Amino acid sequence: MSQSEVFPYANIPEPLPIPVDPAIDQRAKDFLQAVTLGRIDRASLNEQLSTIWPGTGIAAAAEQAAALGTAEEMFAFEQRTTAEGVATFYRVRYPSGIWTWVFSVDQAGRINGFSLRRGPGYKIYDVWVRNVTY
Repeated sequence: MSQSEVFPYANIPEPLPIPVDPAIDQRAKDFLQAVTLGRIDRASLNEQLSTIWPGTGIAAAAEQAAALGTAEEMFAFEQRTTAEGVATFYRVRYPSGIWTWVFSVDQAGRINGFSLRRGPGYKIYDVWVRNVTY
Protein backbone atom coordinates (compact mmCIF):
# COMPACT_ATOMS: atom_id res chain seq x y z
CA MET A 1 0.00 0.00 0.00
CA SER A 2 1.14 3.52 -0.72
CA GLN A 3 1.38 6.18 1.97
CA SER A 4 -1.66 7.98 0.51
CA GLU A 5 -3.72 4.80 0.90
CA VAL A 6 -2.61 4.29 4.50
CA PHE A 7 -2.83 7.98 5.41
CA PRO A 8 -5.44 9.54 3.09
CA TYR A 9 -4.97 12.99 4.63
CA ALA A 10 -1.18 12.95 4.11
CA ASN A 11 -1.44 14.56 0.67
CA ILE A 12 -3.57 17.53 1.67
CA PRO A 13 -1.55 20.72 1.13
CA GLU A 14 -0.63 22.84 4.12
CA PRO A 15 -3.06 25.72 4.68
CA LEU A 16 -1.87 29.29 4.43
CA PRO A 17 -2.08 31.69 7.38
CA ILE A 18 -4.98 34.16 7.46
CA PRO A 19 -5.29 37.42 9.39
CA VAL A 20 -7.49 37.24 12.48
CA ASP A 21 -8.35 39.64 15.27
CA PRO A 22 -5.17 39.84 17.41
CA ALA A 23 -7.23 39.61 20.61
CA ILE A 24 -8.87 36.34 19.48
CA ASP A 25 -5.51 35.05 18.29
CA GLN A 26 -3.91 35.67 21.68
CA ARG A 27 -6.87 34.17 23.56
CA ALA A 28 -6.68 31.01 21.43
CA LYS A 29 -2.96 30.64 22.14
CA ASP A 30 -3.39 31.38 25.84
CA PHE A 31 -6.27 28.91 26.15
CA LEU A 32 -4.32 26.12 24.43
CA GLN A 33 -1.52 26.75 26.93
CA ALA A 34 -4.03 26.75 29.81
CA VAL A 35 -5.47 23.43 28.62
CA THR A 36 -1.97 21.98 28.35
CA LEU A 37 -1.21 23.05 31.93
CA GLY A 38 -4.64 22.03 33.23
CA ARG A 39 -5.26 25.58 34.49
CA ILE A 40 -8.62 26.54 33.03
CA ASP A 41 -10.23 29.78 34.17
CA ARG A 42 -13.88 28.73 34.20
CA ALA A 43 -14.89 32.41 34.05
CA SER A 44 -13.62 32.45 30.44
CA LEU A 45 -16.02 29.62 29.48
CA ASN A 46 -19.66 30.16 28.68
CA GLU A 47 -21.99 28.95 31.42
CA GLN A 48 -23.02 25.74 29.66
CA LEU A 49 -19.46 24.66 28.91
CA SER A 50 -18.30 25.46 32.42
CA THR A 51 -21.15 23.37 33.85
CA ILE A 52 -20.70 20.28 31.67
CA TRP A 53 -16.89 20.04 31.55
CA PRO A 54 -15.80 18.21 34.71
CA GLY A 55 -12.48 18.64 36.48
CA THR A 56 -11.51 15.12 35.42
CA GLY A 57 -11.98 16.18 31.80
CA ILE A 58 -9.64 19.13 32.32
CA ALA A 59 -6.99 16.86 33.85
CA ALA A 60 -7.29 14.33 31.01
CA ALA A 61 -7.06 17.04 28.34
CA ALA A 62 -3.97 18.49 30.05
CA GLU A 63 -2.25 15.13 30.20
CA GLN A 64 -2.92 14.39 26.53
CA ALA A 65 -1.96 17.85 25.28
CA ALA A 66 1.19 18.02 27.42
CA ALA A 67 2.38 14.73 25.90
CA LEU A 68 2.70 16.52 22.54
CA GLY A 69 5.42 18.82 23.89
CA THR A 70 5.69 22.57 23.45
CA ALA A 71 4.06 24.11 20.39
CA GLU A 72 6.77 25.34 18.02
CA GLU A 73 4.49 27.26 15.63
CA MET A 74 0.82 28.21 15.55
CA PHE A 75 -1.14 30.16 12.95
CA ALA A 76 -4.79 30.69 12.05
CA PHE A 77 -5.88 29.29 8.69
CA GLU A 78 -9.71 29.35 8.76
CA GLN A 79 -12.63 31.03 10.52
CA ARG A 80 -16.26 29.91 10.56
CA THR A 81 -19.13 32.05 11.79
CA THR A 82 -22.24 30.23 13.00
CA ALA A 83 -25.25 31.05 15.15
CA GLU A 84 -23.16 29.98 18.17
CA GLY A 85 -20.26 32.35 17.45
CA VAL A 86 -16.92 32.27 15.66
CA ALA A 87 -14.62 29.25 15.45
CA THR A 88 -10.99 29.85 14.46
CA PHE A 89 -8.89 26.95 13.16
CA TYR A 90 -5.14 26.92 13.85
CA ARG A 91 -2.31 24.80 12.52
CA VAL A 92 -0.06 23.88 15.45
CA ARG A 93 3.37 22.28 15.01
CA TYR A 94 4.63 20.17 17.87
CA PRO A 95 7.86 18.15 17.99
CA SER A 96 5.65 15.05 17.65
CA GLY A 97 3.62 16.25 14.67
CA ILE A 98 1.16 18.73 13.21
CA TRP A 99 -2.26 19.22 14.81
CA THR A 100 -5.31 21.44 14.33
CA TRP A 101 -6.53 23.52 17.27
CA VAL A 102 -10.07 24.87 16.99
CA PHE A 103 -11.06 27.70 19.33
CA SER A 104 -14.64 28.99 19.41
CA VAL A 105 -16.23 31.94 21.20
CA ASP A 106 -19.89 32.89 21.45
CA GLN A 107 -21.41 36.33 20.76
CA ALA A 108 -20.62 37.39 24.35
CA GLY A 109 -16.95 36.53 23.87
CA ARG A 110 -16.99 33.45 26.12
CA ILE A 111 -15.38 30.21 25.03
CA ASN A 112 -18.03 27.76 23.84
CA GLY A 113 -15.91 25.09 22.19
CA PHE A 114 -12.45 23.80 21.41
CA SER A 115 -10.82 20.80 19.81
CA LEU A 116 -7.33 19.42 19.27
CA ARG A 117 -7.17 17.00 16.34
CA ARG A 118 -4.79 15.39 13.90
CA GLY A 119 -7.53 14.87 11.31
CA PRO A 120 -11.32 14.62 11.06
CA GLY A 121 -11.41 11.15 12.61
CA TYR A 122 -8.47 11.49 15.02
CA LYS A 123 -9.16 13.88 17.87
CA ILE A 124 -7.51 14.09 21.27
CA TYR A 125 -10.53 15.94 22.57
CA ASP A 126 -13.53 17.73 21.15
CA VAL A 127 -15.55 19.87 23.59
CA TRP A 128 -18.51 21.98 22.38
CA VAL A 129 -21.84 23.34 23.51
CA ARG A 130 -24.60 24.22 21.09
CA ASN A 131 -27.77 26.20 21.61
CA VAL A 132 -30.42 24.16 19.86
CA THR A 133 -34.02 25.33 19.82
CA TYR A 134 -36.80 23.25 18.31
